[in-house]
Amino acid sequence: MPINTSYFDLKNARLQTRRFCASFFAPMTVLGLAACQPDEPPALSLEEAKQATASFEGQSFTPPPKSIVDIEMLLASQPPLDPTAAKRDKAILASKLPADADENTHGQFYAERTMAAGRLGLLDQDVINIRKAYPYVEAVNDDDLRRYIRRHHAYAEYSIGNYAKSARLFEALIVGKTIIDRTVLAKIYATAGNFERTSVLLAELDEILSNAQNYRKWDRHGEAWTGSFYDAKAIFLAEQGKLTEAERFQRLAVKHRDTYRVQMRSSPVDASRSETVYGRTIDVLASILVRRGKLLEAEVILRDAIRDSLARLGRSSLRTNSHLTRFSEVLSAQGRNGDAARIAQYLLMTYPKLGFSPSASDGIRTELIAGQSLALQSRWRKAIAAFERAETGLVGKSAGLRNSFPRSPAHAIALTRVGRNSEAVGVANGLLKRELSTVGEDFVTTALVVCII
Repeated sequence: MPINTSYFDLKNARLQTRRFCASFFAPMTVLGLAACQPDEPPALSLEEAKQATASFEGQSFTPPPKSIVDIEMLLASQPPLDPTAAKRDKAILASKLPADADENTHGQFYAERTMAAGRLGLLDQDVINIRKAYPYVEAVNDDDLRRYIRRHHAYAEYSIGNYAKSARLFEALIVGKTIIDRTVLAKIYATAGNFERTSVLLAELDEILSNAQNYRKWDRHGEAWTGSFYDAKAIFLAEQGKLTEAERFQRLAVKHRDTYRVQMRSSPVDASRSETVYGRTIDVLASILVRRGKLLEAEVILRDAIRDSLARLGRSSLRTNSHLTRFSEVLSAQGRNGDAARIAQYLLMTYPKLGFSPSASDGIRTELIAGQSLALQSRWRKAIAAFERAETGLVGKSAGLRNSFPRSPAHAIALTRVGRNSEAVGVANGLLKRELSTVGEDFVTTALVVCII
């Protein structure tokens, strides 16, 4: 079916899928679709992957508790949120550029605003300010700040789906045998579907790392470099649907980055960065496990990550809240809609206290989870309100970023249940267009949306 097919020409498709729809509209179908992904496990290319993952596969698995009471009690026992840091960052965002500012001051001013926006989870403000800082990067008289502006600009464009621009910026950063920028660039190309360029970068990294033990900084950063390479390799494999091998490499990434963060705990700046990167690596592993249908394993990993992040960073940390967001997603995928909704509601009450904007990425994602979970409890009006808040947060975002957020037919279903049928058709049509352009007509979500229309 061509992507530009008229939705009114889908009559035959609706007739063919009617029986399927009648049997498939169960709670798990709306939220558990993440597990319906291809899985082609080829042989591993690195011997270390075989050795390092043997211990994972040989361990006995202890299922997680069937309740989230322990996590809720842990959250309740945390000290009250301190809004001081958020107020300070909001003051930075509200500050004015001095009238007599030179180019160095311009660069520093907008870089500081970018950092403040990032701490508040304000992705849109982050991007706006780093773009304003970039033209002044050469005039900045701080070497570390110059590197931060260049690299963060590339990251920011990637975060909003501007893959081509981000790739160009990272290509410019690659000099000699640099490792980290190559790994990030490999992830960008993998995400954008340029597997040929990704393969070249990964081959270069493999060769560089084979000799990197002789580098002056290997003892300090070797574990980080190795973990970053495995992370890129895992994402490359996952984007191709090779999820078994992707899981193994992502576990290696977790192992090396865990070692690195322990090494860095004596350095406040490096400790903060290493904890953040480690947390992201855990979230990627959980995502891969969900796609493989290993929902209980994903839950166990995220429970441990939440406990660890609460102990080290507290409940006001962006990393803690990111783990909680993924935890709610996993609960939703299991059909535990009440639990998922309670975690989502906790997050939605927490974000304003932290100074987060409704347009913050994790806030939007949480609203979508809440909407899905509430719909599956037949709490239609509350579900619709959550979906609408999410859509409001997405206004002005790039197409790439908008498409990165998970959607389901639950929004359209909820609208039909309260008699808002024309709106339901509009939502379903939008979702259908997206599904046809991304996963095709044979994917189960596409068929479900056809049923609704």
